[in-house]
Amino acid sequence: TSEAVTVNWAVEGTGDNAASADDFVATSGTLSFAAGELTKQLTIHSKADNTVEEDEQFKVVVSKDGVNFPVTEVEGFLLNDDTGILVQAVTNTVQEDSGTVSFEISRTGPTTESLDVNYSVTGSGKSPIETNDLTTQVPHNGSVTFAAGESTKTVTLNINDDSLVEQAEAIQMKISNTSGVRVLGETATVTLND
Repeated sequence: TSEAVTVNWAVEGTGDNAASADDFVATSGTLSFAAGELTKQLTIHSKADNTVEEDEQFKVVVSKDGVNFPVTEVEGFLLNDDTGILVQAVTNTVQEDSGTVSFEISRTGPTTESLDVNYSVTGSGKSPIETNDLTTQVPHNGSVTFAAGESTKTVTLNINDDSLVEQAEAIQMKISNTSGVRVLGETATVTLND
């Protein structure tokens, strides 16, 4: 430590759900040690976004030719802090004789509180489902209640398998009244084939 030295640092994604370069303001740089200086603090700045995603893993690696470090890399996590709710189709297409069509309503972020969410089921597009295509009258309104700790609810609707020959029809679910929770995906659509 009798001489000043400059070392390199780099951020790399690691693990099953690795962070990417786009998650950081900078992914590499240098640290300069004055003569006699033994430690330096390095601050890695992440970029904020509105994408709901899993926690991501990364590591910081330090290197310098001819310099031996007691530790050459450390690992960390970017913790997702985006909260939201969305609806998705369990399958994008169903046959009329399959009996049911299902939608999944999911929430991310903290789930310590219960949450009520309303939904509506209607036809959609140029060929929407008609009033009697489901055993439940269309349009149809309902609600789901997430218990504390619960993140997913499935809504299953029964299909009215009739003898009419029909073209493919679209069923849409739309969520609303989410108690202030940000909506990430408001609608989902399933195609019903005869």
